[in-house]
Amino acid sequence: MIGRVTSDPWVSRVKNGEGHALMLQVQFSGGADVRTVQYMPQAGEDTVPVRGTRVAVVDVGGLLVAVASQDGIKSTGKMGEKELYSHNSAGQKLASLRLKDNGHAWLGNRPSGKNLRTVLQNLITGIQGATYIPYPGGVAGPPVPIVDTTGKIATALTDLASVLDDTP
Repeated sequence: MIGRVTSDPWVSRVKNGEGHALMLQVQFSGGADVRTVQYMPQAGEDTVPVRGTRVAVVDVGGLLVAVASQDGIKSTGKMGEKELYSHNSAGQKLASLRLKDNGHAWLGNRPSGKNLRTVLQNLITGIQGATYIPYPGGVAGPPVPIVDTTGKIATALTDLASVLDDTP
């Protein structure tokens, strides 16, 4: 059966109170046919469907279990690629990890439009372009970078935070 999630999921105790399960309210073909089902994502996946997500539900010995979900967001990958992403209820992709068909991986923050490779390359460029002074105090040691007059290092570090943090 295919249904649509109608409310925010919640966690409930199962198996004589020893375990926890993610529960969904799912509406099926008839407008009044709304049932509570247990959501079981695949192993190694921690995801919570948002309202409006379509789910595939199977009957397992009288227990309804949602075993797959579809968020309705159009796939942009090519054959052989995989993308993991978070999204909001408006269907906007947020942070993502795309495993490319050429063996590369893309880690990015879609709202900021930045990806990890570009950000790190900009940081390397900024560090390479910095001006260095001898180790302070006349003590022997490696050269020390002076203040980044171009602002490239500071900009790259801010961009890095926007890719890795949850605040772009």
